[in-house]
Amino acid sequence: MAVASATVPVAAPAGRGLTWGLWAFIWLLPFHIVAIAALFGIVGLPLLVVRGIAAWKEATVVLLVALTLLGALRGRTARSPVQGTDLAVTALCALACVYLLGATVWFSSDLPAIVQLYGWRDAVFFTLLYFVGRATPQVAQNPSYLRALFAVGVITSAIAILERLFVTPQMLVVLGAARYMQEFLGLAVGTRSNPYGLPDNYWTSIGDHVVRRVGSTYLSSLYFAVPFLLILPAATLWLFSSARRRPTLGWVGYALLWTGLLLTVTRTTIITCAIQVLALAGARRRWGTAVSAGLAGLTSQTGPWGRRAWWSTRWGSASGPAV
Repeated sequence: MAVASATVPVAAPAGRGLTWGLWAFIWLLPFHIVAIAALFGIVGLPLLVVRGIAAWKEATVVLLVALTLLGALRGRTARSPVQGTDLAVTALCALACVYLLGATVWFSSDLPAIVQLYGWRDAVFFTLLYFVGRATPQVAQNPSYLRALFAVGVITSAIAILERLFVTPQMLVVLGAARYMQEFLGLAVGTRSNPYGLPDNYWTSIGDHVVRRVGSTYLSSLYFAVPFLLILPAATLWLFSSARRRPTLGWVGYALLWTGLLLTVTRTTIITCAIQVLALAGARRRWGTAVSAGLAGLTSQTGPWGRRAWWSTRWGSASGPAV
């Protein structure tokens, strides 16, 4: 009962609020890794300088959370009942903070402090954006965010296709990808099974063939694939959102999305995205559109440029990495 009667601050739907932060993450995060790799691996900026530049993400989160709290304290926000998810996220953050402070003593953890901080950041820190989202409910009613996610996905997928057709592992090394992974991220252990110094998961085996995955602007197939869990549902909702038929260009973009995802050869993500699309189609009773989406994805793989992209993923044992 106490949960039902409590309230949390939520911005008034009419205002822009903190949505600038969402726009920043949508348009900057997909290009963050390749930009940092270039600054570190090509330009040759000092490590500390590049780390300072790379910290814009964390600084933005801190600023957004601070502005959210400030707006609540000044009474410039509307009130909303506390939801169960509010308590769950708060409990997760509290548990993570307690573990961060006491893990070394309680569990005899000998991990370096910087490693523990990175783990806490990746697992919990960005969860704080949940509360910023609760303060900007107007985002859910604005289709421009769906369109922006769709556009970003199309751009990065197009880059992935060009990467598959024209970019070699040697070129990625020249672009600073190997140095970024080994020296900046400290992932040298995960790059020892190939002669290029790139992440070993840049390749995978399908039958008796070694297949090179795409990483696009993320320089990693896994990093590239995970955002599709958000991008593909957003693109699907945008295609479903209007009674009018979407232009052909929209379906071409949708085909590009599926091509980019399939070229990552990340099986779990591909299956999950397919389930998401089917679930959205069922919820909105748009099976005809779902079939069209499936045909768009199929066409992207059976067309001439799709076949060429897939064929170029196949490596003979002589030219492939030692895996």
